[in-house]
Amino acid sequence: MESLHKHQKKKQGLSDLLKQYKIKVGFEIHCQMLTRHKLFSSSLCSQLEQANTRANFVDLALPGMLPVLNEECLDLAVKASLALQGNINPRIKFDRKHYYYSDLPQGYQITQKNYPIMERGNLYFFDRHNKERNLSIQRIQIEQDSARSFHDFENYTLIDYNRVGMPLLEIVTEPEIDHPEDGKLAVKELQDLLKALKISEANMEEGQMRCDINVSVKSPTKQGNRVEIKNVLGIKFVEKATEYEIMRHVSLLEEGKDIPKETRRYDSLKDQTFSMRSKEQDPDYRFFQEPDLPTFVVSKERVSRVASGLEKTPFEKKKEMAERYGLVIGDVQTAFSHPWSIELYDRMAEKREPKTVFNWLYGFIQGNVTKKELDFHTVITTNFASTAKIEELMDLVSSGHLSLLNAKEIAYSIIDGDARTPTEIAKANNLYGLSEQVNYDAAIEEVIQGNKATVDKIKESGKDGPIMFLVGQVMKKINKQGDPQEIQKAIKQKLGLK
Repeated sequence: MESLHKHQKKKQGLSDLLKQYKIKVGFEIHCQMLTRHKLFSSSLCSQLEQANTRANFVDLALPGMLPVLNEECLDLAVKASLALQGNINPRIKFDRKHYYYSDLPQGYQITQKNYPIMERGNLYFFDRHNKERNLSIQRIQIEQDSARSFHDFENYTLIDYNRVGMPLLEIVTEPEIDHPEDGKLAVKELQDLLKALKISEANMEEGQMRCDINVSVKSPTKQGNRVEIKNVLGIKFVEKATEYEIMRHVSLLEEGKDIPKETRRYDSLKDQTFSMRSKEQDPDYRFFQEPDLPTFVVSKERVSRVASGLEKTPFEKKKEMAERYGLVIGDVQTAFSHPWSIELYDRMAEKREPKTVFNWLYGFIQGNVTKKELDFHTVITTNFASTAKIEELMDLVSSGHLSLLNAKEIAYSIIDGDARTPTEIAKANNLYGLSEQVNYDAAIEEVIQGNKATVDKIKESGKDGPIMFLVGQVMKKINKQGDPQEIQKAIKQKLGLK
């Protein structure tokens, strides 16, 4: 409860600050493309193999080795550009970005500075108010990944070159986000798009997608400098890192201090950012065109071929789902947090009331599975036999053979591993029957007569709280086979209440 209170207090403090200060947040997102081979070599893409077993002479930049572009990477870059509705450049070039670090054996990175694959695109997402919104994409560029460094040693660093040369897409947005939660939702939408279109596995926890956050804050009298937060790994940490940095900037501005241009890192355990290096002087990367690679033509035929196989984006599917079934966007977002379940939902919603299906699948069942810390996919596919047992439960309720309350009790049993069908469980526990056969009146009369003090309290206060106690007592007497709402209405009528 204390942590919840602190979280709510932090949110309220941020909300108050956003009324006084103008926030600008943009992203530079690196994602590893889902290809079999690396960007410029024949090495297989894998970070899970034994260290330094997936790096050949080209990756290690040995003398005389020349890069050869993996055409599959170009196709995936075109696919991402089309999905983000950008302008694909008909000719692209690669450039050398020079800096020396031990995880970069060439002494430079091959990237795209002047002629990237795409410019001026759009990422559509639903913001924190479930409103449709657009985040402008400045550019997408293709580039090499670096090796992976392990600093967890006192006197030395270990380097795994399996990752070096793996193909990256760098997606750069405009600084148009004005709230940390919207930033999180935009990055999540991009992650969903990359996964759904099989451009990248985009697993942030495994480093397949890494997010740099650029934050600046303007007070009524002063514009603060932009600060970059490097390599944020996790959707929820995008929001948390942005929140912290905004509040840090505001604190400095209120003290009359300047905000230094710098690169910072986010520590998720401490929920703080820490300075890494100054950016007061822009580094000279000595860019020039890669002499070992030609200019590449992105032909209309290539673009058409990729476009012909392009699926709808998750955003487009969410809009369609909301319109088709009359669901609010918040419900659709819940469903799409489990993409595999959408087909199951569609199948059930074609024959039944869509909101009822949603409440069963994502409200009741998923809610309880989450509380028990079980795997939702496993419980649905194994315990509920995909949708068969869920459909049977809904049909028993709609036909009047089972009360909603008892249906939920049976679902609890199935979640816990009961392998019987809902009908078998209902009959074994004497819960199966027609609701019209249940004698409400006799049970209600008996409960009223046995709870005179509660009845008097209801008549004096006119409040519904004590009535729900009576409803519960009636449900016990009829073995939970009634409809609580109908019983509540009947009790009110008996007591002469509206």
